[in-house]
Amino acid sequence: MTQSTHKRSLWQVLGVYAAASWGCLQVVDVLTQNIALPGWVFTLTLAILGLGLPVTAATAYLQGVGRTAKEPADRRGGAEGSSFQRLFTWSNVFRGAVGAMAVWGVAVTAWMVLGRNAASQWDAVTGLDEVRRLVSIRDFGAAYSLAGELDGVIDNDSVRAQMWSEVARPVTVQTVPEGARVLRKYYDHPDADWEEMGRTPLTVERFPFGLHRIRLELDGYVPRETAAYSGALAESPPFILDTPESLPGGMVRVSGGSVSISAPGLEQIKPLEVGDYFLAAHEVTNREYKVFVDAGGYGDSTCWSHPFVDQGQPLSREEAMARFTDRTGRPGPSSWEVGSYPQGADDLPVGGVSWYEAEAYACFMGKALPTVYHWFWEADPFSSNFVVPVSNFGESGPVAVGTSGGVSRAGVFDMAGNVREWTRNELGEDRFNLGGGWNDLSYAFNDAVTSPAFDRSSSNGIRLAAYPDTTNLAAAS
Repeated sequence: MTQSTHKRSLWQVLGVYAAASWGCLQVVDVLTQNIALPGWVFTLTLAILGLGLPVTAATAYLQGVGRTAKEPADRRGGAEGSSFQRLFTWSNVFRGAVGAMAVWGVAVTAWMVLGRNAASQWDAVTGLDEVRRLVSIRDFGAAYSLAGELDGVIDNDSVRAQMWSEVARPVTVQTVPEGARVLRKYYDHPDADWEEMGRTPLTVERFPFGLHRIRLELDGYVPRETAAYSGALAESPPFILDTPESLPGGMVRVSGGSVSISAPGLEQIKPLEVGDYFLAAHEVTNREYKVFVDAGGYGDSTCWSHPFVDQGQPLSREEAMARFTDRTGRPGPSSWEVGSYPQGADDLPVGGVSWYEAEAYACFMGKALPTVYHWFWEADPFSSNFVVPVSNFGESGPVAVGTSGGVSRAGVFDMAGNVREWTRNELGEDRFNLGGGWNDLSYAFNDAVTSPAFDRSSSNGIRLAAYPDTTNLAAAS
C-alpha cells in the first residue's frame, strides 16, 4: 500500500465516522425535544462519540496505514506494534461500539423508569403549591387549569382529591323547562368564547370556583344570562326561562328570596322576603328617554304625582318644572341641549335627571323604579371584586349600555358604574341613588348613597323595574 493510498483511506474512515456521529447527535436531539429527555443525554452521546474518535483513527492507522504487505515487522514497531495491532482491531471497535450503546441505553432507560417519575413527582409538589397560591389570590381560572395538568401526574388519589376540592365543586344546573343549552365562561374574561357544557338537567362534577357567566339557551325562549358562583349554582333552584310573551320587553326575570342588605347606611334595616320581579337589562338610554320628552311627558301632569319639596319648602308644579330643563331652557335632562341629546349618543344612558323625572318616566312607561331591596338583591355587591374591574368607573363619561362587561347574577348590565340609578326609597327629602356613576370612585357600588330629589347631576340615570309579585313591596319601598 502506498503512503498516499494510506492517507486517503484514513481520511475516508474519519469522514464516515464524522457523518455517522452527526446523524447520531441529530437523532438524540429529536428525541430530547419529543420525549423530554434531560440535557445530559446529549452530553453523554457527545462524550461517547468523542472517545470513539481516537480509537477509530488508531484502528484505521494500524490495520492498514503506513505499511505494505511486504513491510518488515521491525519497521512496524516490532512486538509493540504487533500488540497494538492485536488491540486496535475492527472487531474490538465493533465490540466497544456495542458496549457504548448498551451503556447509553441503560442510562436513558433508568432515567425514564426512575428519574422521570421522581421529576414528575417533584413537579407535582411544586405545582400543588402554585395551585394553592393561585387560589389565595382568587385566580380560580388559572388554578383550575393547572389542576387539570397535574391530574395525570399525581399518583396519590387522596392528594388528587384534596387538590380538586380546593379549586372546584360539583354543581347541578336545572331549568324550567328542561333541555336548555348551558354555556360558561369566566366572569373576568367577558370577551372569551362560550364553552358549551351540556343540556339541563346538567351535573358537573368539577365546576371551577369563582364567578362565572352562565348563558342558557332553548328554542322558543328568551336566552338568559346570569353571573353566578359555583356555590350559588350548587344551591340554586331551577332557572325559569321565559317566552317573548311572558317577559316584558328589555327586561330580565329576577328570582326572589330573603333579602338582607349589608351596604353601609342600611345595615340595620330588617330582612324582607320578596317575590320574583323584573328589572330592565339596561339603563334607560337617551333614545328611549327622548320618546318621553317628544310625547310631552314634561307637560302632562298625569305622571307627576309626588309633592315637590326642596329643603323643606313646597314648590308648585310650575316652579318645579322650571328646574327640569336642558342647557338651552327646553324640557329635558340637564345634559341635553335644544330638547335633545348630542349626536351619536343614542345608546348612552340618559344622565342629568332628578328623582322626580325618573319617577315620571317610569310611570309613563307603565313601570316603576326599583326599591333598595330589589336593587341590592340583584346587584349583589359581594361580587364587587369581579364586577367593578370590568365596569365604567372613574372615566370621562358614560359608555353605551351593556358594553362595559359588568353584569349581575340575573343578567342585568351596568349596575356598577356608568350612571347612578334612582330608587323609590327616601331618606328625608333625599332619595337613594345607587351603583355609582362613571365619575365616581369604585367603592360607590357597595354604598347606600343618597342624593337630594332635585339633584340633576350628569351621572344620575334611570333603571326600570316591574313587580308582578307584590309580596312585601310596600315595606320594601
